[in-house]
Amino acid sequence: MEPKRRQAKPEFVSRPEVLSMLPDVSGNDINGLGESAQRRATPVMWHDPDIIAHGRLQTWYRNQGSAPRAPIPSAKQHFD
Repeated sequence: MEPKRRQAKPEFVSRPEVLSMLPDVSGNDINGLGESAQRRATPVMWHDPDIIAHGRLQTWYRNQGSAPRAPIPSAKQHFD
């Protein structure tokens, strides 16, 4: 009996509206990838959206909810 072959999954493509919210700086740059000196990581997500580079994307993501009619508070409400 031959083993079942896995079907190839379609390539993931981000929605254009999500791509438009990405900041010009990457999480790797924010957190110092390649820097020689050690330092604490800088927040990329899940902090006050007004102080992080990815704040607009974070707010959008939270507002999408996890299921129809899911009661997800806005990021602003979360940090107040």
